[in-house]
Amino acid sequence: MNKKPRNFINKTSYPGGVAALRKYIDEHLQYPEDAVKNAISGIVSLTFDVDYKGRISNIKIKHGLGFGCDEEAIRLVGMMKYNSTKNRGLYVVFHETMNIHFDLNKHLEKINREQIEKSKKEAETHQQQINISVSFVPNKMDKITPENTTHIINLKFD
Repeated sequence: MNKKPRNFINKTSYPGGVAALRKYIDEHLQYPEDAVKNAISGIVSLTFDVDYKGRISNIKIKHGLGFGCDEEAIRLVGMMKYNSTKNRGLYVVFHETMNIHFDLNKHLEKINREQIEKSKKEAETHQQQINISVSFVPNKMDKITPENTTHIINLKFD
């Protein structure tokens, strides 16, 4: 008794799955300036083809937003690479649809977080510390007193 494979054709997928695809979009999405200036938020829906080697081609906007969002969605999808598939020697092209969300509030929160982190790093690099070491030689009687011990003075400049 031979078992049949679950799927006749193995569908291609993004390396790491849906979670990795979302992470990729979050990290690489560059919100267009025109969309920020005009307070544009929404979803760009695209269709594209994925060949047997995982390459993306034939990217088309199904539903767009304008203001640079459509071009950014095309750029993002064009940079992606899917897993290659083996389908019994057949070169199969998959037709995919994807929605890319342009959320202005999320974008502004990300910018604020980045600016806060940048400010913290700049504050740390600008904060200087100078250590001054002062040594005193014991007096003629070789007695150690507070006046003839080593003192370290820490100065911080903001």
